[in-house]
Amino acid sequence: MSNFWDMPCTKIGAKRHTTAHYWRQAGNPPYEVDLVLDGFGGVSVGVEVKAASSVHYRDLAGLRALKSARGLDRGFLVYTGSEVQQLYDAVWALPVTALRSSAWAHTAPAKH
Repeated sequence: MSNFWDMPCTKIGAKRHTTAHYWRQAGNPPYEVDLVLDGFGGVSVGVEVKAASSVHYRDLAGLRALKSARGLDRGFLVYTGSEVQQLYDAVWALPVTALRSSAWAHTAPAKH
């Protein structure tokens, strides 16, 4: 049986192959990223989830290690705070409340 996090996903209506997985690099300390999405035309996106209301430099250790080890085009740190923050380059902190469907209620639906 294959690991759920390493199972390939297919973007609906697309011919590209995308994978979603957990990433871990051995070391002292070890580094990890909760979710890595590879695909979307060669783009790599890392998502780290923290149960904290503020963001600290140490919270980005996994995303920085991933970028150094194999590249990272965009990173997101989801946290319980209230502000969207650009942390560096292409890494952003997003409040978990931004992911609720009601947070997107004011946006127009995507046209297909």
